[in-house]
Amino acid sequence: MADIDSREFTAVTQALLRFHSADYGLCVNCHMPIAFERLQLEPQTLRCIRCETLHERTQ
Repeated sequence: MADIDSREFTAVTQALLRFHSADYGLCVNCHMPIAFERLQLEPQTLRCIRCETLHERTQ
């Protein structure tokens, strides 16, 4: 459980750093904007839904 908390903390910290740059809200794969609704639910998300689905299928 502590490992999950640590990963989540790291993800949120990285999102805060991205928030102050032009990269926040852009998918790390396709560089298209991530839907606002998705960012509201998961502000630390790195990928749009399409790219996240592809990412999960290949993992």
